[in-house]
Amino acid sequence: MFKFIQLFTIGFLVHVASGEAQNLQLDQTFGTGGKVIAALGVKDDWIWASALQPDGKLIGAGYSTVDFTPRQAVARFMPDGTLDNSFGVNGSYVSATERTAFAMALHTDGTFVTAGSKPDNNFYIGFAVTRFLANGTPDPAFGTNGSVRTSFGTIKDEAYAVAVQADGKVIAGGSTETGNNNNDFALLRYTTAGILDASFGNAGKVVTAIGSQSDEIYSIAIQPDGKILVAGNTKDNGDYFVMARYLTNGTLDPSFGTGGIVKGEAGVGVKAMLMPNGQIIFVGRKAGFTVPDIFVFKYHANGTLDQSYGVNGKAVALGIRANGATIQPDGKVVVVGLKSGLFAVTRFNANGTLDESFGTGGILSTDVSGTQSLSQAHDTHVQPDGKVIVTGEAYKNNKHNMAITRYLPELNVNVKPANLEQSSVSVYPNPATSSVTLRYSLLSGSRVSAFLTDIQGRILSQLISEGVQSAGVHTHQFFLQDELPVGTYMVVLSVDGVMVPMQVSRI
Repeated sequence: MFKFIQLFTIGFLVHVASGEAQNLQLDQTFGTGGKVIAALGVKDDWIWASALQPDGKLIGAGYSTVDFTPRQAVARFMPDGTLDNSFGVNGSYVSATERTAFAMALHTDGTFVTAGSKPDNNFYIGFAVTRFLANGTPDPAFGTNGSVRTSFGTIKDEAYAVAVQADGKVIAGGSTETGNNNNDFALLRYTTAGILDASFGNAGKVVTAIGSQSDEIYSIAIQPDGKILVAGNTKDNGDYFVMARYLTNGTLDPSFGTGGIVKGEAGVGVKAMLMPNGQIIFVGRKAGFTVPDIFVFKYHANGTLDQSYGVNGKAVALGIRANGATIQPDGKVVVVGLKSGLFAVTRFNANGTLDESFGTGGILSTDVSGTQSLSQAHDTHVQPDGKVIVTGEAYKNNKHNMAITRYLPELNVNVKPANLEQSSVSVYPNPATSSVTLRYSLLSGSRVSAFLTDIQGRILSQLISEGVQSAGVHTHQFFLQDELPVGTYMVVLSVDGVMVPMQVSRI
């Protein structure tokens, strides 16, 4: 765990209070008019997942079609949207054999992993996980030439989610076919060398049957205590949202839901995300394409609904097919996907109401390709400067292409925690090398906490445990762990539930 860190200035604050907001606009300094369309080959290319590096570069992972078969594809883009020629070959890597990538995750040492599927010589499909070095080449220290394929012993096993633990072990999740087109949750863990971890589940594998038909994992989040939260859907005479939480050894956590499982209402689960206070934001959608409505739920850490969020724990946006989501440092939830063949982005306030100041009626649509059709967003990130990145695919020149958009942040003024003296907040030194000091002043007794995230919003460490602090000046020094790479991070100060996100750099 990182003991570390610290702050910057409070002008980046975004909270729904009384500020005046301006709708997001495409960032004209990114790509062409705020859009990037990248063709890696002559056939189709897709971004299914992406990750934002601390240096601001963006990695997209998915697959390209070569000789009518899918080949794993990853590409890295500079902050201005151009391909990074120092990565792979001229900015990208495409596998030599058939495989896919549906998920990816960064590690703090600069490496990253992708997860998807790969057939064997008998065309049986298994989990496929690849670890890459920071330069875009497969890491020879992981598996065989950087990759590992694992079967659960069935005809079809596919990975749709992946995460990297703090110790570098890799967890991949998806489904394993059990017969009659039914599937169970499938989860496995690899050591840093790409070998199945015998201390996890049954020889490194965990299979969980939830419904009477198909169960599939679509997202994985690692809690600060090491517990593994997965989310997806289960078919039981219809699709239902479902989450499960596992202990570090792969057994279900009995303190979560019912026997470690939370089954929600009808729909398909998309992503579960952890909040700094341990609560969970779970994003899903109605099943099928004809009624593409978004659902956002907020759960307590024990798996019970937070009834104070939205309406009885649930928020809704109509007319969008949800594919990806992220949480802003101020607690707002950004969801991306598809609406009428266009990139679609919507946002919910921290209390679960639809942010009507965002786009038109809370929905922002972008025609990425100029064809008014066949564009779809799959993932999203919020940069430290508040700019929103959306990744996916766009149909142009008679083929699918990797597609990215970037939007300028909204402008918010006159918004701050009521009990925080805004001018008192300071951090020094910034940039920092070994330690930083945070100073702020409270006008009256307030409940305060602070935590460190990467620029994708993933929690790295709790800096100040939540508790009531008295009025007056408070100073905290944090030491930076040697393992924390050079780069940009976010420190989020919470005062009476109002999040104050700040950018800090380590050099």
